[in-house]
Amino acid sequence: MEKVYVILNPAARAGNGKRLKAKLIPLLEHYYENNFKLLETTQPGDGIRLSKIAAENNASLIIAVGGDGTIHEVVNGLIASSQLNESCRLGIINYGSGGDFSKTIKLPKGLKDQLELINSTLPQSIDLGLLECLDPDGNSIRRFFINECQIGIGGAVVSKVNNTHKFFGGTVAFTLVALSHLFHYFSRNYQIRTIDLDQTNLLLGIVAGNGKYCGGGMQLTPDARLNDGLIDILLIHKMNILNRLIKFSKIFSGNPVPSKFLTRFKTSQIAIHTNSDSWIEADGELIGKPPCKISVRPNAVKIHGL
Repeated sequence: MEKVYVILNPAARAGNGKRLKAKLIPLLEHYYENNFKLLETTQPGDGIRLSKIAAENNASLIIAVGGDGTIHEVVNGLIASSQLNESCRLGIINYGSGGDFSKTIKLPKGLKDQLELINSTLPQSIDLGLLECLDPDGNSIRRFFINECQIGIGGAVVSKVNNTHKFFGGTVAFTLVALSHLFHYFSRNYQIRTIDLDQTNLLLGIVAGNGKYCGGGMQLTPDARLNDGLIDILLIHKMNILNRLIKFSKIFSGNPVPSKFLTRFKTSQIAIHTNSDSWIEADGELIGKPPCKISVRPNAVKIHGL
């Protein structure tokens, strides 16, 4: 018998996740009868705690219901228990403001369609990124990310968005804040080290992508693959306001072109250091500050729906 745990974030979509529960339960009963347990998060970090508990209770399937932040926490809880339950699979029902990871894996929009996909597809292994940095209090922290990680302007945007209500949806919220930061955010010196590279650049930001989309639909790492054993890196170099607006519009349209202001490459690990104040986000969650190291954990999670 399947042992299914469903972790729901009722705060998803500015609190509309609460209304999703009434629609979700009959569908869960249809697919799993009484062989599921529905758990709700109440505060940041609950997704990690509940997912870890589920995995340690021999869950065969954990379904994350919410946005990228909910998926992020569920994955980190699952990985924390990987030695105890390596066979546990991950299912996703997207109900977030941005839903960037769901865009990467091309999830259908309907609730029933997403559940059907979980139950009609074989699980496939995907990579995870591993971020090691300092938390806001200066303590070392390790967090896995399933979709993307950003340092610099991306982290600053997430910091601002997460402190405001996303009444108009994640795409609009990220777009408005990103436009504001394009005018006001200044470049910083970052020391970049990889297996093949050691240099210092004046950058607006750095993106590490496991998936293609971030920021409510921007394709900053369009060549990223979930199972290639590598992280896609984008370095956004210093540029004037006009070039920022031009490049931003092309990136958001999903049709990026070669540019001297954008450097892309793939790597298995990268170390980043800066003497300037700079935020780091992962999967839309504010994590901490540099110095940091980003690496890849190949075939780390089994996921339905690919």
